[in-house]
Formats: sequence, C-alpha cells, structure tokens
Amino acid sequence: MTDLTPWQIYDLLNRPKPLWLSGCDLSRSYLKGADLSGADLREASLEGANLEGANLEGANLQGANLTQANLSEARLVGASLNQAIMVRANLREGLLNNASLLQTNLYEANLRGAHLVSADLTEANLGEASLLRAILKGACLHNASLKGTNLSGATLFEADLEGADLASAHLRGAMKPNGDIYE
Repeated sequence: MTDLTPWQIYDLLNRPKPLWLSGCDLSRSYLKGADLSGADLREASLEGANLEGANLEGANLQGANLTQANLSEARLVGASLNQAIMVRANLREGLLNNASLLQTNLYEANLRGAHLVSADLTEANLGEASLLRAILKGACLHNASLKGTNLSGATLFEADLEGADLASAHLRGAMKPNGDIYE
C-alpha cells in the first residue's frame, strides 16, 4: 500500500476524474464531502476514514478495507463493494441503490435508514448490523448472514431472502418480501 500525505490527498482530489487510487493507504483520511465518483479504490485501505457525505457513485471499492469508516450520508449508487471489509462501518442514511456488495463483510455496520434498493448483498455478512428502517426493496440477500441483525421497520418488499440466515434477527415492523408486515 502507498502512504499518502494530506497534501497529496488534497492534490489527488483536485485532479480530473476518475481517480486511480487502487491499493493506496488512505486510513484515517479526512475525505468528508469528497467527490470520488468513478474512482478506482480496489484493495485500498480506508480504515477509520471520514467519508461523510462523499460521492462514491460508480466507484470500485472491491476488496477495500473500510473498517470503522464513516460513510454516513455517502452516495455509493452503483458502486462495487464486492468482498470489501466494512466491519463496524457507519453507512447511516447512505445511498447504496444498485450497489454490488457480494461477500462483503458488514458485521456490526450501521445501515440505519440506508437505501439499498436493488442492491446485491449475495453471501454478505450482515451479522449484528443495524438496518433499522433501511430500504431493501428488490435487494438480493441470497445466502446472506443476517444473524442478530436489526431489521425493525425495514422495507424488504420484493427482496430475495433465499437461503438467508435470519437467526435471532429483529424483524418487528419490517415489510416482508410479499408486502405483509412482520409482527
């Protein structure tokens, strides 16, 4: 991984898009509100980074380490987060519509109020995560782990839950894939 100084980060963020930052170490970087749309951040380390309100639309974050990163209100529409490590990441109110999160580790992540419409979470680990009032309409959660996940008030209408592990998940008030409400 390549270490970048704050000045180098500032310089990179002000270059023409898209950015190629594959493998870079951006751990604990302050990137609040940054425009990283379409950026190549494969295998990058963004552990503990502040990406609050950042635009990562269409970005490639495959295999990136986003452990404990703050992505609240970030825009990740159409982003590729396959096999990313997002343990305890804050994605509150994030926009992840049409995002690809295959085999992504979201253990204990905060996805309260997040929009995951038509997102692909196949084989993702969402154990102990908070998806309180999240919108998962049409999302694919095929073989996903939702052990102990809080899905209270979430919208799962038309979601694919085939093979999903919902052991001890909190579903009260959530909308089932068929439109009924969990009691």
